[in-house]
Amino acid sequence: MAKNIKEGQIQVRVRHKSNSHEVFTFNLNGKKETVLPDEKMTVNEKDLGYLNALDGAWKFNPIEDTKGVK
Repeated sequence: MAKNIKEGQIQVRVRHKSNSHEVFTFNLNGKKETVLPDEKMTVNEKDLGYLNALDGAWKFNPIEDTKGVK
């Protein structure tokens, strides 16, 4: 299990469908976030659907065994 992941959170890997090296900037819970393809980040599980709906070229794929402890 990943370290420092709280209950209700999950670690995801950011993917871009064309494997480009462009930067993706978006707002999440009132905070501006910037990610690169193949970057890992920790998000709330409830935000995963929102993130994947932002832009069809970008996907946030959960990494196995990284759910927060209960």
